[in-house]
Amino acid sequence: MILTEMRNQCGVCVRMWNEFWAMRWWLVFVLLAGYLAALLTPASWLETTFPIVTMQATIVQKTPTEVIISLNGEKPWYTAYRGCKYQAIDAYSDVGMRLRDLNIERTDKPETGFTRPPGVHDFGTWRIWPTTNTRLVAIYVTYDCDGKQVHVRAAEIAL
Repeated sequence: MILTEMRNQCGVCVRMWNEFWAMRWWLVFVLLAGYLAALLTPASWLETTFPIVTMQATIVQKTPTEVIISLNGEKPWYTAYRGCKYQAIDAYSDVGMRLRDLNIERTDKPETGFTRPPGVHDFGTWRIWPTTNTRLVAIYVTYDCDGKQVHVRAAEIAL
């Protein structure tokens, strides 16, 4: 009787040990599948879920041919770990399903082109032209993230 109980307990131990290893292999499989999914997932999903920068645009002055805006925004804390370096800022006008290239220049001081640390920032005052027949201006910021160019739609403003 004692021997039978010991065998039953050992059987439980063996089953628990096998289940433990089965769980470990399942965990390894899930981690590998997640890694592969991250490699195969389009960067656009990553950029919309975890943007490098978010900005708010405020109109400072508006004429029929140009607009001067103030840009404020935030670089989230996780951007410090992505290795992204600022390259350029661009303005576009949404025209139907197309983007029309607009000119943009900083007016409050010369653009330095340096990458800001995570936090809340005043990104300066910018002049955008020509804005004739433009209803919406989209501000895109380009970053180099470990050798890959990433374009972030950082702000938009209705005119």
